[in-house]
Amino acid sequence: MKGNNYVRHRLCLIESAAMAQLTLAAHRVLQRLEIELLRHAGKNNGALIVTYNDFVAFGVRRMSVAPAIRLLVKVGLVIITDRGWRAAEHGRPAKYRLTYLPAYGKPRTDEWETYVPNRPRSQNSESPCGSESATTENKIQERKRYYTV
Repeated sequence: MKGNNYVRHRLCLIESAAMAQLTLAAHRVLQRLEIELLRHAGKNNGALIVTYNDFVAFGVRRMSVAPAIRLLVKVGLVIITDRGWRAAEHGRPAKYRLTYLPAYGKPRTDEWETYVPNRPRSQNSESPCGSESATTENKIQERKRYYTV
């Protein structure tokens, strides 16, 4: 066995609605991100680089990787800090941050705590921006109904 590294999961995280929503593929993607963090002694959260090939080698079907990452972002467990891109020979992998762990010397942000199942991500946010955008969206929908004949 190599090293004694571990990732601490709080009980409130394990019992959260965010964790309950995860698919098997999302759990595997999350575990692979944690493994990458542990390989760097927990020092690079926010700059975790895991490629699609890494996820596939870990047991995630290639066609399940993107939906799993989208789900993790939706529930607030992962943030994509740098969107990567793919090219024939060259490319840049995405970088990820686990919200339930400290990053860049700052405390954890725990976006997953605001997740409520069956609601769009913008409505799960407790920030004023999230509520303003929802209000604006409602106004736009009302205008469309009013002006549509």
